[in-house]
Amino acid sequence: MAEGNSGRGMKGSSSSTDPEKPLTGKKSTTRSGKQSREKNECISREEGDDKPQDIHLNRGKSVNGRRQPSTKAESGDKKQGKLKKEDTKASTQTRAMGTIPRTHSRKKTTKESTDSPKFEDSVAKPFSTQRKSSKVSTDMASQPQTNQETPIPSRESRRRLKDVLKKLKLKMDEISAAAQIVNNTIDNILKSACLKEHPIFKNILKMNTGSYFEGLKISKPNEFDIMLKIPVQRVDLIDLDKSGAFYKFTFKRLPKNNTWDKYADAISRFISPNKIMAELRDIIENIIKSDETMEITPTMETSNCPAITIEIKNTLKKISVSVDLVLALEVPGIWPEATGDGMNIDCWLGTKMRNEYKYENVCLVAKQPDESKDKVEAWRLSFSHIEKEIIKNHGNSKTCCESKEQTCCRKACLKLLKCLLELIKNNSNKESLDVFCSYHAKTAFLHYCAMNPLDTQWLTEDLQKCFDDFVGYFLTCLKDARLPNFFIPRHNLFDSRIKKTCFTLLHDEIEHEKNQGYPIFDKIFLN
Repeated sequence: MAEGNSGRGMKGSSSSTDPEKPLTGKKSTTRSGKQSREKNECISREEGDDKPQDIHLNRGKSVNGRRQPSTKAESGDKKQGKLKKEDTKASTQTRAMGTIPRTHSRKKTTKESTDSPKFEDSVAKPFSTQRKSSKVSTDMASQPQTNQETPIPSRESRRRLKDVLKKLKLKMDEISAAAQIVNNTIDNILKSACLKEHPIFKNILKMNTGSYFEGLKISKPNEFDIMLKIPVQRVDLIDLDKSGAFYKFTFKRLPKNNTWDKYADAISRFISPNKIMAELRDIIENIIKSDETMEITPTMETSNCPAITIEIKNTLKKISVSVDLVLALEVPGIWPEATGDGMNIDCWLGTKMRNEYKYENVCLVAKQPDESKDKVEAWRLSFSHIEKEIIKNHGNSKTCCESKEQTCCRKACLKLLKCLLELIKNNSNKESLDVFCSYHAKTAFLHYCAMNPLDTQWLTEDLQKCFDDFVGYFLTCLKDARLPNFFIPRHNLFDSRIKKTCFTLLHDEIEHEKNQGYPIFDKIFLN
């Protein structure tokens, strides 16, 4: 402030008491003459100085080697610049307005705001954050900072996310008890005479799939997915629509009067999933009807659900679990043409692994497209068994997370996004968000891992940044209303019938949480 007062004093003396200032004549000529004399005077005083920039900058008089402003506007600019330089900490009101605290160098601050990546930046920007650089900087400054390069929220959020993950971690005693109940129930069903003597269902093989068996289950082990596979002979697949995910099929060289005839259309010979599922459901209901601890959840004909859901209640251990039994026909042969450009894991897990997965059989589940006019004979391709293997062997180095020295935060990021999606759906009271599910988060995760294949891009200590970037990618998918099937790129998992307002609502909710540091996670600590 001392320099500011000195500048004002010099300005007054220079403008009103200069004896050499002419009283008449052309204004432009007088100003030019005065500037020439002042310039010569500055040159003479600075003679021998090795800083050429002082020669053409010092247009006012100099006092003690310091340039003083020659005009009122220049004096005001200097005063304003001085105040901005000294005020390195933004007030509470300034932060609320989204102003970034300036550093000691205006030039450096400008460069950082446009070039330097911040921890909030994501690889794929959501549409509401794809703004001009000034607005991006505003969003970045909405969180309190004491140091622009290493803001406190980054460290606090990283610790906080770790606390959330600890809260989401399943308890071993609950896991053991729930798994024992589920395994005993399913084994008893599959060993029953009703299934063992059935011409088709006697060949059922149990395959554990879903988040629990992929190590992605959060909160409580109360939901399980069991795939009941039935190996079949070679089939002819016929596309049902342009998505490449739904098919009709008939058997190749299958003799007449075989066990599959009762499930085939009399004319087209296509196998009906509804007929098979209805018969399996009746058999399971007869098996468990005498057990009061189990019941089958009723389903509506319009639900288009490929699973038979069994609710199991154990009063002794006070555990209640839900088991989805998904019937799947395991089909041998080459994968359909629509999968040619899918499963792009060459740079992530390697071309060798991709080729090995391609030799695996595909499965058909009893799921029809909602917009199809002919749902009776439609089946959907399923790659649950491949997804399980990819997530299990998720590391680019092949030994990722096999030891304490080599760990990543891939699964942690997916767990956090699943939790975030679940909390938003539960607290929004908007039924329109029910169209989104954890499988959408899982598919986005597979795509994002393929886009960021290196283990060094998923370091555990970078959890905050990795999660923010992953959330940013998911926001982009919501903005575009497009989430390709990981194995069938032309199949959009975001159904075309989902209203645009649903995407906007979920996008805005997630973006708000991201900008505020995910305060909704606090709700899991209240339980």
